[in-house]
Amino acid sequence: SEHIFNRTKKGWLYIYLKKDKNIILKILDDHILNLSSAGLKNIPKEIENIHNINTINLSNNNIESLKDSEILMLQNITDLNLSNNPIKELPAEIFQLKNLRFLQLKKCNSLDINLTKWKSKAPWITFFL
Repeated sequence: SEHIFNRTKKGWLYIYLKKDKNIILKILDDHILNLSSAGLKNIPKEIENIHNINTINLSNNNIESLKDSEILMLQNITDLNLSNNPIKELPAEIFQLKNLRFLQLKKCNSLDINLTKWKSKAPWITFFL
């Protein structure tokens, strides 16, 4: 596996990447996962095992696609930051996240932005572009 998550008693989450790079993250109050500037090209599949997260920061990475991403199955997400990633499109499943309130997409220069269409699909989401 490219990523291995390990939860310790103190609430730290370790993610080991193949490239001899260790990233140590703190899940604050068991609700916030910060993977910003982690050099990620894909969203780690193991993220599906963290059920109580409602805020995920994936900004400043190299994520091109959310298609088939486990993040789309996390129904508790309220705030998702994908800013400054080369994402090309938003999959339809993102509009099915009924608890999602804030979607940050600043500096996603490869993304075809269609705010009118997005708001019609998910009027409960506030988009930050």
